[in-house]
This record gives sequence, C-alpha cells and structure tokens, in this order.
Amino acid sequence: MPTDPKLVRDQFFAAAELPISERAAYLAAHCGDDSELRAAVERLLAAHEQPAGMDSRQVLARFEAERQALALMDHPNIAKVFDGGMTEQGRPFFVMEYGKGVPLTEYCDQARLSLKERLQLFLPVCQAVQSMRIRRGSFIAT
Repeated sequence: MPTDPKLVRDQFFAAAELPISERAAYLAAHCGDDSELRAAVERLLAAHEQPAGMDSRQVLARFEAERQALALMDHPNIAKVFDGGMTEQGRPFFVMEYGKGVPLTEYCDQARLSLKERLQLFLPVCQAVQSMRIRRGSFIAT
C-alpha cells in the first residue's frame, strides 16, 4: 500500500523543525517499521537542506520583490499582504489577510459548476489581477 502523502507531509514538517542531530531518533520513533514512510521523509529532508533552494539569493530576491508588489495591491478580490520577512531558519514568509472559505476549486466541485460557470466565477479574479497590472505597471518580478 502506498504511503499516505498527508502522513509524509506531517512527519516531514515535524522533523524539519528539529535540529538535524535529533531527526534520526524522531524518524525512528514516528515511522516505526514503515521504511517507505521514513525514506520519503528523508528524501524531503535532504532536499530541504540543499543549497540553491529557498535560501538562494535569487529566490530570496524574487520573494522580496513579489512581497513588495503584493503589498501595493488594493483590490477587493485580492487578499492583502500585511507583512513578510524571514523566519529564524531563513525561510521567507508572507502575512496575508485571512479569507474564510474553501479553495475555489473545491467550491466549484462541491457546487458542481459547469466549465462556463467556473470561468464566470474566475473572471473577477482575472479582472482584479489585470487592473493591478495596468495601475501599477507589471508587478511580476521576472
């Protein structure tokens, strides 16, 4: 039976918060005899520690440029970005307005919307992004 992706994700996030020296013991205790789960988590941890990931100067510079651009947006159909920065571990983050509800795709599936209805629902999102591009110039850092 394939390993549950949610379980892999949860174990990865828990292990990633620990000092590297404590991760093996954590995985031994929480993965038990499930070698597939442990291998999947170890692969994610190894990728997480790789240089040129989220810690690279290029990625961090792009993240900062996009954070600033998003903070300038003011439209009712775009969540506001209040702040951003870096965690103690050097990971970038956004602090954004909370939008209560379900993801748009989930809503469309639950409501059994047709393709035309889905596109009509998505149109205001596209218009919001377009209006911000026109107002501010291109806000996407390339």
